[in-house]
Amino acid sequence: MCAGVPELGAVGATLIMTPWLSPALLDAETQTNLTASKYTRVFLHAILGVEEKALYEWCRGFGWSKSTGTLPPAEQAPDFWKYKDDPELLRDPEGWCDREVVRILAELRQGQGSSS
Repeated sequence: MCAGVPELGAVGATLIMTPWLSPALLDAETQTNLTASKYTRVFLHAILGVEEKALYEWCRGFGWSKSTGTLPPAEQAPDFWKYKDDPELLRDPEGWCDREVVRILAELRQGQGSSS
């Protein structure tokens, strides 16, 4: 399974916040179903992580484990704490969101135009 798929529309739908995801939580949520399945191994690859690249592996009889690689700062997603006290966001959250959407769409369109 892949999470954080870097395609338009897929990132949000497949986002997993890896800093708070642990093998113990995955075991608690999936162990019963996976044990009853035909699978002996399952992989969950978080392609776009917040601050790490993560690969989770489930092995029958052992449960989930996690392997990570740290992303360079330039590739890390914006941190929640950066926005927590943003005065513009706190004053006008809907307007801020609208401006962010316009900004991101402009960046995406600019990127598409330069590749054609």
